[in-house]
Amino acid sequence: LQMRLAVALDQSDRTNESLDVLHRLATLVNGDSEQQRDVWLLEADLLGKPYLINVFASWCVACAEEHPVLMAEGRQLGIPVIGYDYKDDPADAKAWLTQHGNPYDRVIADREGRTAIDFGVYGAPESFLVDAKGVIRYKRIGPFTPEFIEQELKPRIAELQREAR
Repeated sequence: LQMRLAVALDQSDRTNESLDVLHRLATLVNGDSEQQRDVWLLEADLLGKPYLINVFASWCVACAEEHPVLMAEGRQLGIPVIGYDYKDDPADAKAWLTQHGNPYDRVIADREGRTAIDFGVYGAPESFLVDAKGVIRYKRIGPFTPEFIEQELKPRIAELQREAR
């Protein structure tokens, strides 16, 4: 897998602490051929455009509060939204998404939470806005609100989409 992700504290130093995000995500897949295809599709889907990674879990109270906002706004963001199931049984997450709705284009499970450490995840919900080159350009700790999406997230997405052209 070739896409690189750099954790950027500011735009002038984007190459610090780079890691291969899709390789890390692939380590979450247990070798099932159908799941492996999903990871390859994920790579093809994400190359060259911005996307959002949203860390969630079926056990997370704040995620349950955020979820209706993602259901209402997620598909209107104009970029892929990847659900990152954190320290959760994938079957529980699947049942939770079936019950409450699935705002994600793809869902990746990190049952033990080990890979999330590499992304700097402290808990759920957290979100990472990633540019077309795979650089994390913004990290949000805590749930999304409609106001945050309108005033902060959408302008940042628009900027990243302009840069990707």
